[in-house]
Amino acid sequence: YQGLYRSDDDGIVWDGQPTGFGIVSSARFAADSTGRVWLHLDKSSGLSLLRYTDDLGETWQTFEPGLQG
Repeated sequence: YQGLYRSDDDGIVWDGQPTGFGIVSSARFAADSTGRVWLHLDKSSGLSLLRYTDDLGETWQTFEPGLQG
């Protein structure tokens, strides 16, 4: 199974969530001062994706910055 795994019981049971990004070569996590957790996924092809969660990993949103110009 490809995806993210989450546990609420100290690692006894793990639930998987698909990333929709396919096979990744690396995944890095960081948290900010608001409690939001950021996930940066990289593929070996050079593509990358940034996602975040505000609910301890229950759901993940794709970060889509509002680019102008």
